[in-house]
Amino acid sequence: MSERYTKLFALEKDQFCPGSPLIICAGALLMDNYSKKLLAQLKFKNIENRTINSVKISITMLDSAGREFGEPIEYQYLDLNIKRDDEFGQKTAFVLQSPNVRSYRVAVTEILFDDSTQWIWDKSPWQALNPMLSLKEALGDEELASQYRIRYGLDCEFEPQEQQGLWFCTCGAVNHLDERSCHSCHRVYSALKDVNISSLRCECAERLKAENEQQQEAVECTKEKRKKRHSLYLALIPLTIIIALIIVFVPGEVKKARAYESAANLLASGKYAEAESAFEALGNYRNSAAQVKKNIPYEKALNIMHCAEKADPEGLKLIDVSLSSLKKDDNISLILYQAAAERFGAIGDYRDSLKNQELCLAAIDNIHTANLQAEYDKAVSLLKGKNYLAARDAFQALGDFSDSPKMVKEAVYQKALSLYSFMENNDIRSVYAKLSTDTELPSEFSLSKDAALSRAEGFVTELKDACGGDKADISLDDKAPEGFLPYYEALTNLFTSLGEYEDSSGYIAKIQDLCDYTKDFFNFVNDGNVQGAYDWLNAYEEEFENRDRWLELLELYMPFCGSWQLSTGDTSLIPTAAGKTEPCNFFTSSVVVGLDTVTLRINVSGNEEYTFEFTAEAGTTRFSNSDYPPYNYLAAISVLKRLAFMKFDDSGNMISSCDYSRAG
Repeated sequence: MSERYTKLFALEKDQFCPGSPLIICAGALLMDNYSKKLLAQLKFKNIENRTINSVKISITMLDSAGREFGEPIEYQYLDLNIKRDDEFGQKTAFVLQSPNVRSYRVAVTEILFDDSTQWIWDKSPWQALNPMLSLKEALGDEELASQYRIRYGLDCEFEPQEQQGLWFCTCGAVNHLDERSCHSCHRVYSALKDVNISSLRCECAERLKAENEQQQEAVECTKEKRKKRHSLYLALIPLTIIIALIIVFVPGEVKKARAYESAANLLASGKYAEAESAFEALGNYRNSAAQVKKNIPYEKALNIMHCAEKADPEGLKLIDVSLSSLKKDDNISLILYQAAAERFGAIGDYRDSLKNQELCLAAIDNIHTANLQAEYDKAVSLLKGKNYLAARDAFQALGDFSDSPKMVKEAVYQKALSLYSFMENNDIRSVYAKLSTDTELPSEFSLSKDAALSRAEGFVTELKDACGGDKADISLDDKAPEGFLPYYEALTNLFTSLGEYEDSSGYIAKIQDLCDYTKDFFNFVNDGNVQGAYDWLNAYEEEFENRDRWLELLELYMPFCGSWQLSTGDTSLIPTAAGKTEPCNFFTSSVVVGLDTVTLRINVSGNEEYTFEFTAEAGTTRFSNSDYPPYNYLAAISVLKRLAFMKFDDSGNMISSCDYSRAG
C-alpha cells in the first residue's frame, strides 16, 4: 500500500528571529495522496521562562520557482500551555487552499503569555541558526571528547556556542546571553567558553597512557598465568610446588599496578580521602606522589566548583560543612566557589588551576553583584510601595552600587512630593507638623478639633496616606505642641534638605505660592472684577489686612462696572480721545481698585476695539485722564445714575459731554 502523505518541501531547521521567545524547529509541506490537499506542518520550541498561551503565524506561499503568490496566510495556535523547552505544533497540520504551493516561508508574528504580556514581531528576518557541533566534531578526537566529559560531566554532548543573542550549552539547552548559567544543567557559560584545550589534551594523554599501562600489565599478567598453567600441565608437579611457583612468578609490580588502578578508581568515583591514602601507600610508584600533592586536590577543587555552578548542596560534604549549619541567607554557590578558589590557588599553576581560580573569583563577584541587585530591587519595591524612609535606608546600605546614592535622595524626594500633593489638594491651614526622617520615629501632625471638623471627610486618612508606609501620628490639640511647625514650613525644610536635587527649589516656590490664600482676591481686583473681589472677601473668615477699607472701596465702585449704551451727547467724545473715528454707542466698564489709586477701564468693541482708562484717588468718584493735552477728560456717575463723560480744555472750559445708561 502506498504512503498516505508525500513530503514536497522541508523548511530549513531551527529558524530564529533575534528577540523571539521561540524557535521554529522544523516545517514541512505535505500532499495528502488521497484527497490531494496540501498541508503545512510546523514544530516550535519555547525558549522563554514565561508560559505561552497562544501563537499567531504568517505563511508566505511560494510556487515551484520560489516566487511569492497570493496573500500571506495567518494561522493561530490557541489554548496552549507551553513552558520553557516544551515543543508544540508537530501534531497539528492545516490545509493550504492553493494547489500551486510548493514551498513557503513562515514568520511568528504574535505571542501571548500567561501573564497577559505580548511579544510582537518587529519584521526582523527569520533565519536558520547554525547547527550545533558534537564534541567529537568540534574537538576532532573522540578521546578528547571523552576527556571533556570526564572534566565537565557525562551529559556533555555539544560544543558550546553563541549566536543571535543566544548561547547553546554543552548539554544542548538554549539560553539567553543575559543568563549567566544554563537554565537546564546550571553550568556557567564563562567557564564553558574558556576551556583550556592544551590542558585537556594533557589530561587526555595522561589518561590514555595510564590506561595503556594498565592494559599492558593485564596482558603480561594473562601471559604469566598461561605460562604457569602450561608448566603445570607439562610437569605435573605437586600442588604445593605450583603454589610456590605462582608466588615466585607474580611480580610485585603487578600488585602495585593493581593497587594504582584501584586508587585511580577511587579518585574517579570522588572518594578523595580513600584515594589519597591508597596513593600514599604506593610511595613513589609512578606518579602516586604527584597524585597526592597535586591531582587529588585539583580534582576535588574541580568537583567543588562544579557543585558551586549547580548550587548542589552535595558539594558541602567536600568541604566538611553540614547543610544544617548554614544560616537562612547563606548562599551555597558562594560558599563553594570560595572554597574552590582557595584550593585552586593553593595548587598553583598545576594544569588549569589558576584559570579555574579566576573563574571562581569571577563567579563570586557575580554572586555578590546579583545579591546587591536583589537588595536594590527590594529597595525599589519599598519605594514603589511608598515606604520612603525604609527605601532610603535600603539604598544607603548598598553604598555605591548602581545609582544607590542618587536613590537615597530620590526616596526622600518622593516623600516630599507626596506631602506636597496632599497640600495641593487640601487646606492645610491650622495643620502643624514635625516631619521625621528617622525610620523608627513617626512623622507627627497636629490640628485643632475645630479645624478637623471643618475639613472634608477623609482629610485625616489622606494625610496618613501621604506618608505612605512611613509611620505617622495625628493628634487633635488646642495648641500646636512644642517643636511643631506649620505644615508648609515643615515641608519647605524637607525640600531644603535635598539641596539642588531634582526640582526641590522649584517646589519650595510652589509651596510659598500655595500658602498665599489671598491670591484669588487680588486676582479679582487686578482683573477689575469688583463684584467677585467683594464676594470673596465677605466669605473669607481668616484675618485680612484692611478688610473694612477694601469692602468700603469695592462697594463704592460697583456702580461703575457693567455694560452701557448711549443715552445723550457726543458719540465721538470717547473715540476721539482714544484716536479712533467710529462713534461709541456701547461699551463695558470695569474698575481696578487699589488702596491709593483706582482705575476705570472703558472697553469698546466693534470694528475698532480699544481700551480707554481714567484714574481717581481711592475713595473718590471723579475719574480723570490727562494723557492727551491740551484736553482733560472726566468720568463720573451722574445724579441720573448714568456714567457721564466730559471733555475740558486747559482753561477748564467744557467742550463736549455724553451720558451712557446701563444696558439691559
